[in-house]
Amino acid sequence: MYHPPHFADRCSAEQGEEGFELAPKFDVDGLLPCITADAASGEALATSGLVQIRIDDDQHALWLRVRVQAGPHSNRASCHVGYLSCFYRNVEPGSGELRFLEAAKTFEPRVVYSEAPNPTVV
Repeated sequence: MYHPPHFADRCSAEQGEEGFELAPKFDVDGLLPCITADAASGEALATSGLVQIRIDDDQHALWLRVRVQAGPHSNRASCHVGYLSCFYRNVEPGSGELRFLEAAKTFEPRVVYSEAPNPTVV
C-alpha cells in the first residue's frame, strides 16, 4: 500500500538545497511543478506507473520516472488527449508555430471517457 511521505516545514535555503528532509516548495495554490518521464525511453509524459521520484536542488519541482501501461480501452498513453505523451507538440523557434511530434493518437478520448467533460480549462 502506498503511503504519502511526510513533508518537513521549510526553514532555510540550506535545508532545501543540502538537507536530508523532504520539504517541497509548493506554490500559493499548493501545487508543485512536475516532469514525468518514461523509465525506459526518457520521453516526457504525464503520469502512469510510478518507478522513481526525484526532487530538484531547492525542492520546488519533481521529476517522476514511470512505466506507461496500456489501459482497458487503449494502447500505451499517458495523455488524456489520446497521445502517448502530454508533450506531443514542439514550439518552432522564431515562428512560435506548434508542430505535432506524434503522428497519431494511441486512443480516441471520446471512446475511453464517454460523456465525461474535458478536464482542460480554457
